[in-house]
Amino acid sequence: MVDQIILSLDEDKRVYAPGDQLSGRLEVRFEEDCKVRRFELAVGWRTEGRGDEDSRTAEVVELTESGSTVPKKFEHYFNIVLPEAPWSYAGNLIKIQWFVGCYVKVGLKSEQRKEVEFDLLPNASESTTT
Repeated sequence: MVDQIILSLDEDKRVYAPGDQLSGRLEVRFEEDCKVRRFELAVGWRTEGRGDEDSRTAEVVELTESGSTVPKKFEHYFNIVLPEAPWSYAGNLIKIQWFVGCYVKVGLKSEQRKEVEFDLLPNASESTTT
């Protein structure tokens, strides 16, 4: 069973440009050493709003193989190059939102997750430098 999932980005900013590095730290605390069925870190986007909702995964990092035993405290540092598109968008009818997330499934219990949202925008690197 998962006690806590801590997912943090290295920078305080929440706006990135295509090709930027998304880096951070993941810490998962379990009640005890246990076997996991799914344990991964993923970067992707989803749409929200009117019409059909959609989602895509840009990159998946399998943290362990299914059936592997993980220690009571698991740490992982990540560094992922962000793709070129689609850009984040927040309109009246639809929204495109990017996220990085950790997904853990232990035994037959429901999956536990933690996600951090961010925006992917053109020229974001230029607008965040002063």
